[in-house]
Amino acid sequence: MASIEKDPTFALAYAGLADSFSVSSAYGFLPPLETWPKAKAAAQKALDIDDSLGEAHASLGASHLFFDRDWRAAEKQFKQAILLSPGHATAHMLYAIYFNAIEQFDASIAAIKRAQQLDPLSLIIQETVDEQLYAARRYDEAIAEL
Repeated sequence: MASIEKDPTFALAYAGLADSFSVSSAYGFLPPLETWPKAKAAAQKALDIDDSLGEAHASLGASHLFFDRDWRAAEKQFKQAILLSPGHATAHMLYAIYFNAIEQFDASIAAIKRAQQLDPLSLIIQETVDEQLYAARRYDEAIAEL
């Protein structure tokens, strides 16, 4: 919040705030009905300031995916995020989770492997690799990753 207070036009800070709300909800630290609307509002504020910020598109896509369950809106945001910020590993990870949700497992694994290439030290991405392989019933690969 300090960054936003110092510079209310700092779009990336709003995207980070959106991600903080998302993670707080996903890990059970705060109630989803409280945090997801705040995450969505922060992501939208970031995009209102700078529509070319891939990170903000990824953040908004997460809200569509996990809270709204609006697959088309989520896909649109993830595609835009990756187009604008192809090196943003989290966008690829979220896109993988989206593909898993719509049972496109090969696309899910391709997206999460790309995220893993971009950020090989990320534990959350590694966990998501395992989840995508397991969901695709590629158990031997999942065990090898673990």
